[in-house]
Amino acid sequence: MSPLGQTISRCASARYRGCRRLLVLALIVPLILALAAIWAFPVLAQTSPLFYRTDYPLDYGLEGGTSGLVIADFNNDGKLDFAVGAGYGIDIALGNGDGTFKPFTSFVPSGGGLNGSAALSSAAADIDGDGNIDLILYFASGVVLLPGKGDGTFGPGRLITSQEILSESSGSDVLQAADLNHDGHPDLVYVTYAGGSPIVGSAVVLLNNGDGTFTSRTAFKLPNNEYALGVAIADFNHDGTLDLAVTSLIFSGYGPPPAVVGHVYLGLGRGDGSFSSPVAVATLNQTPSFIAAGDFNHDGVPDLAVESGMTSIFINNGDGSFRSAPTLNVCCAATGSIAVADWTGTGNPGLGIVSAVTPQGIAIFGGNGDGTFYATGTAAVNDGAEYVYQFFSADLNGDGRPDLVAQVLDAGNFPPYRYF
Repeated sequence: MSPLGQTISRCASARYRGCRRLLVLALIVPLILALAAIWAFPVLAQTSPLFYRTDYPLDYGLEGGTSGLVIADFNNDGKLDFAVGAGYGIDIALGNGDGTFKPFTSFVPSGGGLNGSAALSSAAADIDGDGNIDLILYFASGVVLLPGKGDGTFGPGRLITSQEILSESSGSDVLQAADLNHDGHPDLVYVTYAGGSPIVGSAVVLLNNGDGTFTSRTAFKLPNNEYALGVAIADFNHDGTLDLAVTSLIFSGYGPPPAVVGHVYLGLGRGDGSFSSPVAVATLNQTPSFIAAGDFNHDGVPDLAVESGMTSIFINNGDGSFRSAPTLNVCCAATGSIAVADWTGTGNPGLGIVSAVTPQGIAIFGGNGDGTFYATGTAAVNDGAEYVYQFFSADLNGDGRPDLVAQVLDAGNFPPYRYF
């Protein structure tokens, strides 16, 4: 067993000093799990994080239809909280600042035309400029803002666009938030497609007017018959303006699968919320489920990790073009999450990836600082009995080390699919 897998039970009983937390939300047993970690030093002096786990039960009746997970400070006390759920109901857990959380408070979101199919975006931000973190939900009828009150509660939803959102992905990268036009207000970007013949995928920008209202524009369209699946936002060509990297899936109809399954497209930002025409910077031979950006080789420009059952690494050449690096393969992991964090305290970004091999859980890879990675262990769940659906990383106890919050399902049940 790996050091990481061994440490879950060891830290849970001994409460090792410096252990990192993994919080697991299980939607069948329902719970949230907290894993915390210390650093160990295996062969070659490569550092390994060690975790311990805490579970928090959820109301499966609320979250059973559609689900999402977001970490932010909802009550302005300087401590991270988290929310999980969607249109059927949302659970809020307020943090104590030490990696533990108060009992859940639950509510069913209303207003803005919401229904049970709505998904909770991971892109929480102060959208309306009142100093409080807001929640964003999206579904087939548009995007809805739940205004935060600053005390961990939220007001009725407000529809901010009625443009139809169609997605072939259950990943948490469908909708993201960032300031795209340098006005100090968080804007929104989501990917969608128009059905029919041909299928047309696109990235859509909602520019924030500063008061919680938005102006919608299409950032760019993909070539015909390519679905847009996910988006990552970063300054990929080092010009001080945010760009969009979008994953796609080629529609093959009823014929044989194409040799190239999808692409990564890059649209360069102009600084006013508009973007250049997309350019294919990478090809994919498996269906992508998540895309994330991070500077994996310390050259000052963000690289890309794309999850598709294996994790493809694309190193930025500094001008927005990319070259392939060795892939990471932990078997069949395509759940729609990648966590980019310095797990080892070396200053090198690493990756957290769902692993379907024993020990099952979240496989932790430390970064070598050159765009390659090494396995350090697994933040393990119960093999054959539990399934990691979605997870995110944050420092939950203020010790400067990344922890994990994960939704965990009973393996005998299906994950909460999103229907659009």
